[in-house]
Amino acid sequence: YVLVIALVLIIGGSMVYDIVTKKDMVLQAVYVNAFPNVESSEFMADFEKTIEINTKKEETSLIDDFYIDMDAYTYFDAQNIEKLLVLCAAGTVDVCIVDESYLMHMAEGGYFMNLSNVFTEEQMTEYQDKLVWYDCPDNIAEGEEAIALEITDASKIVSTQSYPNSKCYFTIIVNAPNVDNALAFLDYLETP
Repeated sequence: YVLVIALVLIIGGSMVYDIVTKKDMVLQAVYVNAFPNVESSEFMADFEKTIEINTKKEETSLIDDFYIDMDAYTYFDAQNIEKLLVLCAAGTVDVCIVDESYLMHMAEGGYFMNLSNVFTEEQMTEYQDKLVWYDCPDNIAEGEEAIALEITDASKIVSTQSYPNSKCYFTIIVNAPNVDNALAFLDYLETP
Protein backbone atom coordinates (compact mmCIF):
# COMPACT_ATOMS: atom_id res chain seq x y z
CA TYR A 1 0.00 0.00 0.00
CA VAL A 2 2.88 2.33 0.67
CA LEU A 3 3.93 2.11 -2.97
CA VAL A 4 0.39 2.89 -4.17
CA ILE A 5 0.11 5.88 -1.82
CA ALA A 6 3.54 7.13 -2.93
CA LEU A 7 2.55 6.85 -6.62
CA VAL A 8 -0.74 8.67 -5.98
CA LEU A 9 1.10 11.47 -4.17
CA ILE A 10 3.73 11.76 -6.93
CA ILE A 11 1.16 11.80 -9.75
CA GLY A 12 -1.18 14.10 -7.82
CA GLY A 13 1.69 16.44 -6.97
CA SER A 14 2.78 16.50 -10.58
CA MET A 15 -0.74 17.35 -11.74
CA VAL A 16 -1.07 20.16 -9.18
CA TYR A 17 2.34 21.53 -10.22
CA ASP A 18 1.30 21.50 -13.89
CA ILE A 19 -1.94 23.31 -13.13
CA VAL A 20 -0.30 25.93 -10.90
CA THR A 21 2.58 26.67 -13.28
CA LYS A 22 0.59 26.54 -16.54
CA LYS A 23 1.02 29.67 -18.64
CA ASP A 24 -1.70 31.35 -20.66
CA MET A 25 -1.23 30.96 -24.42
CA VAL A 26 -1.44 34.46 -25.92
CA LEU A 27 -0.65 33.41 -29.50
CA GLN A 28 -0.28 30.11 -31.27
CA ALA A 29 0.89 30.25 -34.87
CA VAL A 30 1.22 27.39 -37.31
CA TYR A 31 3.35 27.30 -40.47
CA VAL A 32 2.08 24.82 -43.08
CA ASN A 33 4.57 23.54 -45.67
CA ALA A 34 7.34 25.86 -44.54
CA PHE A 35 11.04 25.10 -44.53
CA PRO A 36 12.09 24.65 -40.89
CA ASN A 37 14.60 27.49 -41.02
CA VAL A 38 13.29 29.19 -37.91
CA GLU A 39 14.46 28.50 -34.39
CA SER A 40 10.90 28.70 -33.05
CA SER A 41 11.69 29.54 -29.44
CA GLU A 42 14.07 32.38 -30.35
CA PHE A 43 11.75 33.69 -33.06
CA MET A 44 8.76 33.75 -30.72
CA ALA A 45 10.82 35.20 -27.83
CA ASP A 46 11.60 38.14 -30.11
CA PHE A 47 7.89 38.49 -30.92
CA GLU A 48 7.02 38.31 -27.21
CA LYS A 49 9.23 41.36 -26.63
CA THR A 50 7.25 43.34 -29.21
CA ILE A 51 3.92 42.67 -27.50
CA GLU A 52 5.45 42.94 -24.02
CA ILE A 53 3.93 39.87 -22.44
CA ASN A 54 4.67 38.65 -18.93
CA THR A 55 6.74 35.57 -19.83
CA LYS A 56 6.30 34.19 -16.31
CA LYS A 57 2.54 33.88 -16.85
CA GLU A 58 2.08 33.98 -20.63
CA GLU A 59 3.61 32.28 -23.64
CA THR A 60 3.48 32.05 -27.42
CA SER A 61 4.04 29.10 -29.70
CA LEU A 62 5.09 28.50 -33.29
CA ILE A 63 4.51 25.06 -34.78
CA ASP A 64 6.44 24.86 -38.03
CA ASP A 65 6.46 21.15 -38.83
CA PHE A 66 3.18 20.64 -40.68
CA TYR A 67 3.90 19.22 -44.14
CA ILE A 68 0.92 18.40 -46.32
CA ASP A 69 1.36 17.30 -49.93
CA MET A 70 -2.00 17.03 -51.63
CA ASP A 71 -0.38 15.85 -54.89
CA ALA A 72 1.42 12.85 -53.36
CA TYR A 73 -1.00 12.16 -50.52
CA THR A 74 0.19 9.65 -47.90
CA TYR A 75 -0.79 8.49 -44.43
CA PHE A 76 1.66 11.08 -43.04
CA ASP A 77 -0.22 13.87 -44.85
CA ALA A 78 -3.54 12.56 -43.52
CA GLN A 79 -2.17 12.62 -39.96
CA ASN A 80 -0.94 16.21 -40.34
CA ILE A 81 -4.27 17.34 -41.80
CA GLU A 82 -6.15 15.71 -38.94
CA LYS A 83 -3.84 17.21 -36.31
CA LEU A 84 -4.04 20.69 -37.86
CA LEU A 85 -7.82 20.65 -38.20
CA VAL A 86 -8.26 19.40 -34.63
CA LEU A 87 -6.04 22.21 -33.31
CA CYS A 88 -8.03 24.76 -35.34
CA ALA A 89 -11.41 23.36 -34.32
CA ALA A 90 -10.36 23.30 -30.67
CA GLY A 91 -9.72 27.04 -30.76
CA THR A 92 -6.05 26.79 -29.88
CA VAL A 93 -4.59 28.19 -33.12
CA ASP A 94 -4.71 31.91 -33.86
CA VAL A 95 -2.62 32.28 -37.01
CA CYS A 96 -1.95 29.92 -39.87
CA ILE A 97 0.75 30.79 -42.39
CA VAL A 98 0.11 28.51 -45.33
CA ASP A 99 1.59 28.04 -48.77
CA GLU A 100 -0.47 28.29 -51.92
CA SER A 101 -0.71 24.51 -52.36
CA TYR A 102 -2.86 24.07 -49.24
CA LEU A 103 -4.57 27.46 -48.86
CA MET A 104 -7.77 26.60 -50.72
CA HIS A 105 -8.12 23.21 -49.05
CA MET A 106 -8.41 24.97 -45.69
CA ALA A 107 -10.59 27.72 -47.17
CA GLU A 108 -13.07 25.12 -48.40
CA GLY A 109 -13.49 23.94 -44.83
CA GLY A 110 -14.35 27.44 -43.63
CA TYR A 111 -11.37 27.65 -41.27
CA PHE A 112 -10.37 31.25 -42.01
CA MET A 113 -11.69 34.45 -40.48
CA ASN A 114 -12.87 37.21 -42.78
CA LEU A 115 -9.95 39.65 -42.53
CA SER A 116 -12.18 42.58 -43.46
CA ASN A 117 -13.76 42.12 -40.01
CA VAL A 118 -10.43 42.72 -38.24
CA PHE A 119 -8.40 44.92 -40.59
CA THR A 120 -8.93 48.66 -40.54
CA GLU A 121 -10.14 50.43 -43.67
CA GLU A 122 -6.59 51.72 -44.12
CA GLN A 123 -5.20 48.17 -43.97
CA MET A 124 -7.80 46.92 -46.43
CA THR A 125 -6.74 49.66 -48.82
CA GLU A 126 -3.03 49.04 -48.23
CA TYR A 127 -3.38 45.29 -48.73
CA GLN A 128 -6.01 45.33 -51.50
CA ASP A 129 -3.67 43.80 -54.11
CA LYS A 130 -2.49 41.05 -51.75
CA LEU A 131 -5.81 39.89 -50.31
CA VAL A 132 -7.25 36.55 -51.33
CA TRP A 133 -11.04 36.60 -51.69
CA TYR A 134 -13.07 33.42 -51.44
CA ASP A 135 -16.74 32.51 -51.40
CA CYS A 136 -16.99 29.47 -49.17
CA PRO A 137 -20.23 27.61 -49.87
CA ASP A 138 -20.50 26.55 -46.21
CA ASN A 139 -20.21 30.09 -44.82
CA ILE A 140 -23.34 31.86 -43.67
CA ALA A 141 -22.14 35.14 -45.18
CA GLU A 142 -23.19 36.02 -48.68
CA GLY A 143 -20.44 36.61 -51.23
CA GLU A 144 -16.69 36.62 -51.10
CA GLU A 145 -14.64 37.22 -47.97
CA ALA A 146 -11.02 38.27 -47.56
CA ILE A 147 -9.65 35.03 -46.14
CA ALA A 148 -5.91 35.51 -46.56
CA LEU A 149 -3.16 38.04 -47.09
CA GLU A 150 -0.21 37.16 -49.31
CA ILE A 151 2.95 37.83 -47.24
CA THR A 152 5.68 36.19 -49.33
CA ASP A 153 7.69 39.42 -49.25
CA ALA A 154 7.21 40.10 -45.52
CA SER A 155 10.56 40.86 -43.93
CA LYS A 156 10.62 37.97 -41.45
CA ILE A 157 9.38 35.45 -44.04
CA VAL A 158 12.17 36.51 -46.42
CA SER A 159 14.93 36.65 -43.80
CA THR A 160 14.09 33.19 -42.41
CA GLN A 161 13.58 31.72 -45.89
CA SER A 162 10.53 29.89 -44.59
CA TYR A 163 8.80 29.80 -47.98
CA PRO A 164 11.55 30.20 -50.59
CA ASN A 165 9.80 28.26 -53.37
CA SER A 166 6.19 29.36 -53.09
CA LYS A 167 3.89 32.16 -52.10
CA CYS A 168 2.64 32.14 -48.54
CA TYR A 169 -0.41 33.59 -46.89
CA PHE A 170 -1.30 34.99 -43.48
CA THR A 171 -4.65 33.79 -42.17
CA ILE A 172 -6.46 34.09 -38.87
CA ILE A 173 -8.39 31.01 -37.81
CA VAL A 174 -12.11 31.68 -37.54
CA ASN A 175 -12.34 30.91 -33.80
CA ALA A 176 -8.95 32.39 -32.85
CA PRO A 177 -8.90 33.32 -29.16
CA ASN A 178 -6.21 36.02 -29.55
CA VAL A 179 -7.10 38.12 -32.58
CA ASP A 180 -5.28 41.25 -31.36
CA ASN A 181 -2.06 39.29 -30.93
CA ALA A 182 -2.61 37.65 -34.32
CA LEU A 183 -2.65 41.12 -35.87
CA ALA A 184 0.44 42.04 -33.85
CA PHE A 185 2.12 38.92 -35.26
CA LEU A 186 1.39 40.14 -38.80
CA ASP A 187 3.01 43.46 -37.91
CA TYR A 188 5.98 41.56 -36.50
CA LEU A 189 6.38 39.50 -39.69
CA GLU A 190 6.38 42.66 -41.78
CA THR A 191 8.86 44.54 -39.58
CA PRO A 192 12.50 44.51 -40.76
